[in-house]
Amino acid sequence: GLQRLAKGTAAQVLAINSGATAPEWVDAAGGSHESITSGSFSGVSDFTISTLGTGIEMHILTVKYRPSANDGNNLRLRFSFGGTVDTGSVYNYVAVAGNSAGSHNVYTGEGQDYIQVTRDGARDTSEMWIEMQFLNLLGTTDGHYKSVMYRCAGVNHDNGNRMQTNSGSGLITNSATTACDGLQFIDSTGGTITGTYKMWGRKY
Repeated sequence: GLQRLAKGTAAQVLAINSGATAPEWVDAAGGSHESITSGSFSGVSDFTISTLGTGIEMHILTVKYRPSANDGNNLRLRFSFGGTVDTGSVYNYVAVAGNSAGSHNVYTGEGQDYIQVTRDGARDTSEMWIEMQFLNLLGTTDGHYKSVMYRCAGVNHDNGNRMQTNSGSGLITNSATTACDGLQFIDSTGGTITGTYKMWGRKY
């Protein structure tokens, strides 16, 4: 006859047993994505994200920020190892930028002391939005560099109605066998920025 299945414990999910004869409660399996960290920053010339999780193959980060003034500032990125930000000439990047007025260009850097993320400056009355995917941040295998792919969108600092967008990628050419323990973002002009960030991790 009919039988009642007692309720499970917190966070359990309903599944069919191994014999495929009845339902049962089981502990939920870990997912392939997890929330790692989030935060905010206000009136700073740089900020660092130092919580990167464990066992993560790809980090997904969103940043929204606005500068203190329409000064043509851009956001720059560096990696930290062993608690120290690497400021050596070891960063490379390639990106394409454009705006709604039809202007566009390719910007590159080789042997720089940062990866340039945004281009042409954000407007102080509107947020610049950035999405980034980091590969191998926690890796320690030789030959696999820490790298990032990114895309940005926002309003130009010089025109309140002009949209700008850009996308690109970059990497650091050393510390391949050392796990990264932080990401530092810097205002290129030394001005201040205010905003929020959110990071997720993807496991394989």
